Formats: sequence, C-alpha cells, structure tokens
Amino acid sequence: MPRSAQHQRVGMHVYAPQYVSSTTPPFDAFAYQPYTHAFLPQERFDEVRRRGNWTITRKGQGYLALWSWRLPDWQPYSAETLAARGFTESFDLVAPGGTDNVWIVEVARAAEWPSFDAFAAAVEAAAVAATPLGTGAGGVSRGFDVRYDSPSAGLLTFGTSAPLTVDGRVQRISDYPRMQNAWVYARHGSRALQAREGGYAMRLHFPRGMRLLSAPASP
Repeated sequence: MPRSAQHQRVGMHVYAPQYVSSTTPPFDAFAYQPYTHAFLPQERFDEVRRRGNWTITRKGQGYLALWSWRLPDWQPYSAETLAARGFTESFDLVAPGGTDNVWIVEVARAAEWPSFDAFAAAVEAAAVAATPLGTGAGGVSRGFDVRYDSPSAGLLTFGTSAPLTVDGRVQRISDYPRMQNAWVYARHGSRALQAREGGYAMRLHFPRGMRLLSAPASP
C-alpha cells in the first residue's frame, strides 16, 4: 500500500515497497508487478485528456486531474475482455517501469473555475516533482520526496519519510479524531458514535449492534 496524505481536494500517494519481491516458488505468485495503475474508466467521463504525465477528466460539473511520476498510458485489452467487464475502451491507466511511483490527484467543481479548459491549463502548468531517494539493500526503493504547487491548495510537500506540509507548515496526518464535524465527534478507536442535529440524535453502539434514535419531546 502507498503512503498517502490528503489536503482539501489534493491527494498524494507514494508507492515504495520496502522488501525484496520473491522470485522463487511458492512465493513467486505474490511477486510485485513492475508497474502501478489507476482504475480510470475513460468512457464513463464526458471528456478525457492525456497530457504527458497528466490525465485530466470531466464528468458533468466535476473535474479530476491525475499525475503519475512514471509516464502512464492505457492498458490495451481485447474487445472480448472489455465487453466482459462492461466497457468498450480501456479502463486501466498503467504506469510501467517499476513498483515505485508517485500518483497525485486533484479534484474540482465547475463552479470554482471559469471552464474545464482553465482547470486543465492550471494543473498542467503547476510545478510538480517527485525526487527518487535512491535504493537500499537488494535494490529496494528508498521512496520519494514530492512537491506539488496545487492551483487550489498551494504548495504541498510530502514523501516516503517526509511530513505533509502546506505552504511550509507541517500538517498533522495522525492522532486525530475518527470523526470531527458539525454533527459527530468521535475519538480514534471509538466503538460508539453519536450524531446530533436540531434536537434529534442517533447513537450507534457497534459491540452491541445497537442503533438508538431520539427526537425532541412533543410540545
């Protein structure tokens, strides 16, 4: 699994497996493949643009931009394979060349941009870099340091060992509540949740399999 962090509408995912993949039976069946990939069924979007390391899509009023350090492309499949999965075009964006990679995703809404063209131009022009940190014993990747000057979120940095920063300020990515919003506050590891709004409440107690509802007393 990657080391991942998210800030607002930007997600950063750093793949760097930390052990040597087995090549001898019986564990060779679990060996890493020399690529990473993203499930991105292009025919499910209204627009899809491939621009170098960027793949930028639109569905209705929603926008998505996906960047890969390793140059990605659509995995070819036979018509029979596609049809069996309900597709006519490739759904698999594959970045070959190794098990280590960085994927960055940014999403947006049409209301936040003058046009889809403007969103696409902004992310394509954004400064983005993933710096490999070399290899260790057995050729295992030491990972990456990542910088992305997001058009919406500002300058973000992250990495295999580095913290998440936004405009130079470290952001906490652990030891936070499981939920914290206008309706629910729950500590990490909590086995019960309670939501409140306008005098109404719902309590979930998972060990007991209970759901309790309450409402304001009638006048």
